Amino acid sequence: MSPTNGEKNGKPDHPGEGWCVTEATDALLAYDDGPGDTTVRPVRANIPLGWYPRPVQPNQAATQTSTERGTGSVNSVTHARLAERLELADQLLFGRATMLAPQDLPGRYGRVVKAVDRLLQVLQCEAVLGGGWAVWRHGYVGRVTQDVDVALPADRVDEFLQTASVAGFEILPVPPGHRPKLTHKDTGIEVDVLPEGGRPGTASRLAPTTIPHPSLMGAGGPRLRYITLPSLIELKIAAGRARDVSDVVELIRVNPDEVAAIRHHLTSVHADYVRAFDDLARQAREQDES
Repeated sequence: MSPTNGEKNGKPDHPGEGWCVTEATDALLAYDDGPGDTTVRPVRANIPLGWYPRPVQPNQAATQTSTERGTGSVNSVTHARLAERLELADQLLFGRATMLAPQDLPGRYGRVVKAVDRLLQVLQCEAVLGGGWAVWRHGYVGRVTQDVDVALPADRVDEFLQTASVAGFEILPVPPGHRPKLTHKDTGIEVDVLPEGGRPGTASRLAPTTIPHPSLMGAGGPRLRYITLPSLIELKIAAGRARDVSDVVELIRVNPDEVAAIRHHLTSVHADYVRAFDDLARQAREQDES
């Protein structure tokens, strides 16, 4: 299997970020520091193409290490953890038609969504679920993530964090200027807060716009709802990372009937986004025709 096959689906922005299921769907390709450093692990056939979250580094084999073989202990990673990821992939693949709301997500992810819901109900605060789970819900079924991205109104973020800190979440330390992060203690899942008014992008290229209020992105009442597809595309283009660009191309490919509506939405946001979207739509067409 050539590492360049995996690059067609993008690669993680940070080492150890995930698995890539490539065209050779009978194998799992794990990137460490890029496509030059790969480890192949077997998986069941017919796993959808795309990135799958990986809680361990590639050199942490899901077997006993050479040191541990003498003691009989098993590496903490482990077959059980790998099996959990593959079971989740199966659940998401075959259950997507009935998983219409964030609350329907299986396992630990559904539990953390419900925990966030309880906070929103106490605060009477609206919010939307973005990030990789929204990408999955809007049709790119190979895109699964290991965290939860929640967009909140700017004037409710501090209150949300204070309440969360005494309701089963741990507030994580972040550098000044970075978005708030929490860990749900029961599941170990990280929650990234996307505050209204925050500016997406990278350190070298900040977006020309900021994150809108959740009510403009599909929120409705004190319960998590998925971000709308046009708003998701807006935030992905604003973020501008390789993974975000790849997500947009795949979302266009699986939602061809929505292209005009998405483009119309972007015309009201920023001209740069319209130009970027047109280019990505062209890429999507070329991929479909090849």
